[in-house]
Parts: sequence; structure tokens; C-alpha cells
Amino acid sequence: MENTTWLIDVLKELQSQQPKFVDQALLADTAVVVTALDQRLTELNGELDGRTWNPANW
Repeated sequence: MENTTWLIDVLKELQSQQPKFVDQALLADTAVVVTALDQRLTELNGELDGRTWNPANW
């Protein structure tokens, strides 16, 4: 999460410095993808924990 926050801040800063709309859109969409990947990773870690600690599978 910490790295994701840093990366999104950097992407927003770079986006504000770009004169071309295409470059700004690419950086904005990259931030969206990074956020989605971070959420997916969090969910997968939770699923792994849930499957590991399921007494029915012991």
C-alpha cells in the first residue's frame, strides 16, 4: 500500500507536467491500473489467509 501511494503520487505529478493530452491520459490510466492491481493483491492475500486457516481443510 505504501509503494502504491508513492507511485500514484509520482504519476499524478508527472501527469501535471505533461503538455500533451495523450501523455496525461496514459499516466492517469496507469494510476487507475495500479490502484486496481493493489486492490486485487489485497483481496488475493485475504483469500489465501482464509483458505489456509479453514479448519475444514485440515
